[in-house]
Amino acid sequence: MRTSIRPLRSGETEADFIARLMPAAQQAASAHTHLADSYADTAAAATDPAALRDAKFAYGLEVVLDGLAARLPR
Repeated sequence: MRTSIRPLRSGETEADFIARLMPAAQQAASAHTHLADSYADTAAAATDPAALRDAKFAYGLEVVLDGLAARLPR
């Protein structure tokens, strides 16, 4: 599994980068309930961005594969 401990080119970790930018993202999304909720969930789980990204990818892949399986002829 990847780790977000390795510094970015800026010298900060990915978790620090997200923590620094999240307030602006949350403010920009505040007028859009679903998006604001998503950012709030992301901010709460952003202690390990790589694990969060892996979990979201796995979920998205599962959704796509389930959709394809549903279209297969029986």
